[in-house]
Amino acid sequence: MSVDELVGQVERARKDYEALVAKGLKLDLTRGKPSPKQLDAANGVLELSGEPVAADGTDLRNYGGLQGLPEVRAIFAEDLQVPVQPPRRGGPGQEQDLRRAAHGRACRSARSSRGSAVSMSRA
Repeated sequence: MSVDELVGQVERARKDYEALVAKGLKLDLTRGKPSPKQLDAANGVLELSGEPVAADGTDLRNYGGLQGLPEVRAIFAEDLQVPVQPPRRGGPGQEQDLRRAAHGRACRSARSSRGSAVSMSRA
């Protein structure tokens, strides 16, 4: 494929993306989320006190979407070296950015695990 053909494909993809954004759709494409009726069935088992709703209105009995629950992010942000409020970007390149961030965390975790294993074996 020539450079001109590639540039044309990128331009078409951007126009398609902009047309979708202009529609203002609010789609939740996460998989495996139980329905509210299914979640209600667990209330007796969980013995929740009060309404299980996060500050932003997210049902706490569910998974919290792609970014997780803000309250839980606040608890672990420092240890995981991630911002409490992730950048809201979307669009082309976001998936690659998320993969890079996950890879970086995995590498840091592997390095720290090796370090703790070495220090424990010397003890």
